[in-house]
Amino acid sequence: GISYGILASLRQTNVERVIIYLSVAHMGYVLLGVVAANEAAATAMTYYLFTYLFAMTGALGVLILVRGKNMPGRVLNDLSGLRQRSPVTALLLIIFVLSLVGAPPTAGFFGRYFIFRSLLETGHRYIAWFVVALSWLPLAYSYLRIAVYAWRGNKLESEAAPVALGVPEAIVLGICVFVSLAAGLYSEPFTRMARYAFGQ
Repeated sequence: GISYGILASLRQTNVERVIIYLSVAHMGYVLLGVVAANEAAATAMTYYLFTYLFAMTGALGVLILVRGKNMPGRVLNDLSGLRQRSPVTALLLIIFVLSLVGAPPTAGFFGRYFIFRSLLETGHRYIAWFVVALSWLPLAYSYLRIAVYAWRGNKLESEAAPVALGVPEAIVLGICVFVSLAAGLYSEPFTRMARYAFGQ
């Protein structure tokens, strides 16, 4: 599942398809917790799913917002110049992408780390290192394409109307970015909630 999702995403230029295919890879990461099958793995899976939900919601929210503001937003090149049109929106998208990549200090990093650690604790070190070695760079490349297109300048697109954040959109994206950063900078309350979900 991890390999299929990543390889399929690399062939895509449609932003939504990139994200959908990579969601298959994320579910593959979650299922690695089933391989470990201990309490730490259950906590890791819950934490991963919880934080992934907010990062994915935030990323899709930005793409939907951009599409509704005089911009197709379907292919990667449509995101060019987003930084000039709306620096805040571009920055939010980059934060969500970094969390989905698993870059520190975002929540995505700790989600991946907790799964990895649970595999090591249960003696599945070869699976853990194999997944890290073969999946992280392609996954990062596929996601970071979105960030690069959003941040780089494009004169034609930058002349389009600015993207304005309404109050409802700002609230939703604000919550998503808060969780994506807070769960990475201070993960203990979130791991405690994950343990509580399993009655640990």
